Amino acid sequence: MARGYLASWLSLPPLVFRFQFNPESLVEKKSYKYTEVDNFGNWDFDKTSAALNSAQPWYTKLATAPAAAYKDIQEIGPQLVRTHPLMAGCGDQRVFTLDFVLDGGVPLDGATGEVGNRYDGSIEPDLAILRSFVNPGVDAGGLIEWFADGFSKTFAPPQCTLIYGGISADCVMESLSIKMTRFNPDTSPARAEVSISLKQQTKAITPLIETITRTINVATTLARPGYGEDYVNVIPGVSAIKHIFDL
Repeated sequence: MARGYLASWLSLPPLVFRFQFNPESLVEKKSYKYTEVDNFGNWDFDKTSAALNSAQPWYTKLATAPAAAYKDIQEIGPQLVRTHPLMAGCGDQRVFTLDFVLDGGVPLDGATGEVGNRYDGSIEPDLAILRSFVNPGVDAGGLIEWFADGFSKTFAPPQCTLIYGGISADCVMESLSIKMTRFNPDTSPARAEVSISLKQQTKAITPLIETITRTINVATTLARPGYGEDYVNVIPGVSAIKHIFDL
């Protein structure tokens, strides 16, 4: 049975947390900032005129004029509703929140080696790994810098890679909440409900991998039944025209 991970394999020692059970919830949030453009645009088809009156060959004009006309038509919208258009700015980091359970009382499945507790009924090793993601730590590169700086370098908590449900993202753990709900006779925790909040670190390799994977997954939708009709229906103006004729 496949399980997900939170891992920092370059840490000393390596931090590899394996989810004991599927999370009760995994929420992904991504937002993007847009700013208002002061200019409302204009009614003149200036871009079309510039394309048609350029010194380019006629076939170049024929190729560029429709695109220019489309941009001119788009400028009519802000004028009609008297609302500033929006310009893309910068994206916010993706945020992941997960709620999951650790239970030391679930025996390990001897046949598959899955699901159950791997530490003889204790969940303390798993809790130690999770706590390490919100406490200063060191990796091999940081240790070298520490020696080079004359032991004056301060360390940040290690980054972690979330691998779960098709997600593979380098993150920092912003918050960790552990609610212990059962204890062993020696007072060690036997069961805990855990909530974590992760924020994606974009200065990493995973954004490149995610972009390639997302593009491939989108391309697979082109083969779905009815895609041709769907494509026609989303061409600008087509749905409005079809609605008029259906009245």
